[in-house]
Amino acid sequence: MKELFSISCRSSRDDDAHSLFSWNPQGNFLAVASSGFSGTQIVDRQGEKVDEVPAICGSGGDNVAISWDSCGANLAVLQESNSFVSFWNESSQEVTLFDTNLR
Repeated sequence: MKELFSISCRSSRDDDAHSLFSWNPQGNFLAVASSGFSGTQIVDRQGEKVDEVPAICGSGGDNVAISWDSCGANLAVLQESNSFVSFWNESSQEVTLFDTNLR
């Protein structure tokens, strides 16, 4: 298998380091969240950064889940210790916050 690209995830707390990744259904974008990043990076098939979903201010928690909708138009990002879910839209490349009111 040919390596297309690699993503470096360095963390100051390597004991707790973890990474999440999710290809969108069309295979055009890869979402990558790691305890070494401040947010969730979105890269294209060549590994070039397209956008980033920033960490929610004041959450202090790591990303615990990332998932694309069935058509690949939206990415949901859930952070630890936060009632907000971030939604990134592929066409507008904007982030919308949704408050679940759950703690």
